[in-house]
Amino acid sequence: MEPYRRLAALTETFQSIGLLKYDQAAADEFMRLRNAKVRIGTMDLRIASIALVNQMTVVTRNSVDFEQVPELKIEDWTEARQS
Repeated sequence: MEPYRRLAALTETFQSIGLLKYDQAAADEFMRLRNAKVRIGTMDLRIASIALVNQMTVVTRNSVDFEQVPELKIEDWTEARQS
């Protein structure tokens, strides 16, 4: 029963977190970044686009790619989690 209790708790936590959508503004930003020759994976570029149009920070372990996106605020919590 413990795994189910943990799954229920995790589900409840995720339901309380708002999700940002890939809307038209994000799609337009995606195309702007593509046209500016930002060369990272498509899904990462979509995440970056969503963050940029919503003025949010991307928390990632993939700083190398996300650092290529101009004006994108990123935080890498890798070091903090290892201690």
